[in-house]
Amino acid sequence: MLKSKKRVTMLLDKGIGLRSQRDLLDTAAPYITQVKIGWGIGNVLPEEILKEKIALYREVGIIVSPGGTALEKAILEDKIDQFSLWLRESGFDAVEVSNGVVKLDEDEKCDLIRDFNKKGFIVLSEVGSKDPLRDHSISIKDRVEATRAELDAGSQKVIVEAREGGKGIGFFDKSGSVISHKISEFLECVDWRDIIFEAPLKNQQVFFIKKIGVDVNLGNIAHDEILSLETLRRGLRGDTLKISG
Repeated sequence: MLKSKKRVTMLLDKGIGLRSQRDLLDTAAPYITQVKIGWGIGNVLPEEILKEKIALYREVGIIVSPGGTALEKAILEDKIDQFSLWLRESGFDAVEVSNGVVKLDEDEKCDLIRDFNKKGFIVLSEVGSKDPLRDHSISIKDRVEATRAELDAGSQKVIVEAREGGKGIGFFDKSGSVISHKISEFLECVDWRDIIFEAPLKNQQVFFIKKIGVDVNLGNIAHDEILSLETLRRGLRGDTLKISG
């Protein structure tokens, strides 16, 4: 279960080939906690490739979910039951519940979290919108209330939206710089251990490690940045040399 992990490093798999995936696992598997197969990529991969991809991760104890967009597509098409079956048949052990695009109120979102828990999946949820204007209109108070509600409903971790690029969304400005006062305000009201901060850029990773510590949960890490992040956590790069973990 994800809650038992010391810290989370969530890899964003954008459809890397199986050979590259095997190479990645040979060198970096111990440093990957969870994989998100981004967006709806799992829906366009050949079925057998997807199943093998998931199996390779799970063989080494890595949790695997599709991106939240895959579920949002199922919501739009009223195909939740078919989506649940696809999750199970493909081999996913986790699911991400988000409302980054679709209109889904908090009660409906929490109902989905409870439903997927009952079906035996590890459930993560995501707070935030993929639309920058809509996302920046979400107050810290609303983010905190959503986070608490989703944890109470059974989400094991709540992901803070930052998308693949980490710019102009969530707690980052258009250049990808951290809006530190917003993070400080958010962290006054939630336990950081319950949060996965999407932080695809190095400066963001450095910020969170310095502010929270080496065990901060970080997500949307590119496959070729896993070892780089681990060195940051361990104080093996100049940016965090005085920190060790």
